[in-house]
Amino acid sequence: MRLASKRMTIMVDDGRRNFQTMRFLVSALCLTIQGGCTPPSPSGDENGSNGGQPVEPRWMLVHQELPSALLSVQVVSNGDVYAVGSDSPDGNGSYVLHFDGAIWTRLITGVEGNLWWVHEVGPDEIWMCGSDRLVLRFEPSTGIFTQVDVGDGTDTFFGIWGLSSDDLWAVGGTLTCGVILRYDGASWTEVDLPQIEGGECFPPLFKVWGTRADNVWIVGAFGATLFYDGSDLTFVPTDTGRTLLTVHGDAQGELIVAVGGAQSGEIRELIDGVWTNVTPQGALQMNGVNIGSGGDAVAVGIAVSSMRRGQDGWVAEENGFSAINDLDFHAVWVNQDGTAWSVGGNLLIEPLDRGIMAFFGTDNPAGEIVNSR
Repeated sequence: MRLASKRMTIMVDDGRRNFQTMRFLVSALCLTIQGGCTPPSPSGDENGSNGGQPVEPRWMLVHQELPSALLSVQVVSNGDVYAVGSDSPDGNGSYVLHFDGAIWTRLITGVEGNLWWVHEVGPDEIWMCGSDRLVLRFEPSTGIFTQVDVGDGTDTFFGIWGLSSDDLWAVGGTLTCGVILRYDGASWTEVDLPQIEGGECFPPLFKVWGTRADNVWIVGAFGATLFYDGSDLTFVPTDTGRTLLTVHGDAQGELIVAVGGAQSGEIRELIDGVWTNVTPQGALQMNGVNIGSGGDAVAVGIAVSSMRRGQDGWVAEENGFSAINDLDFHAVWVNQDGTAWSVGGNLLIEPLDRGIMAFFGTDNPAGEIVNSR
């Protein structure tokens, strides 16, 4: 396939046309305890202590067997944690969790649909997006969810991002075609995508991220990447035909990483304007990546796997989750102090269930989940 405007070839990985990578798209609805489980940490007591001895940071389960898969997680500016996931079987809508540092709360959206991403724009403005063009705006001060009209369609929005409430991006598509919408503070407008020579549409898109309004990256199927410089949206070729599922970087844009693959992993770093392959041998498919403000870079993927970027590149972690490796991580968030959150569940077979949340640190923040009123 070629982009007619730039005549740049998008490499297609033979055998991947059926979107094996869509494994990452399926979520989990575990028909178990309403509040989920609060498992003990892998070592030490349930709070992560070790008889008064210092405890090294490690991965530990916070919640498991939740009634919905968790698909995105973010720590917002005040330190609170938000995680969003698939539609819940209890009739209360998309599954959303909030943690204020002490109490875990299930927030009732009242809107049906799978939520694939969460993104804070301001202290009282958190956006979420998902299936069938579902876009929600949440105001923590009032606890109110507002469903935003972005126009009819069957597209799924897999990513939403922006630095201000009058400049937002939502990206996604169907199984075959991509879509981008932009919000200017008043209305949502569909963005024209580059034309494909020999194809009916641009491939599906999965995530959007940037450092500034004029430095925005979008990644998608068949290794497709797009760059927005403040005026033009340009196709940037890669030498891979493999799906790129998530893009993220540091605040300065000095390290920008895209991850994906299909069963086996694909990790690309933007080096001198080129998406360079830095995938270590044996890497599994990575669904999410995040670079914390402190410089720590973590990727997560299928079989609840995790990788960390060190001086010698990306290295697979022994995270202690082999007992639940029939599940997948979908997203990760890294804090300034190096602690991290990861979420996922059953991402392979509908219905979307068996949600999990993990934490990397020294103290397990597990606790009972209560319903909001």
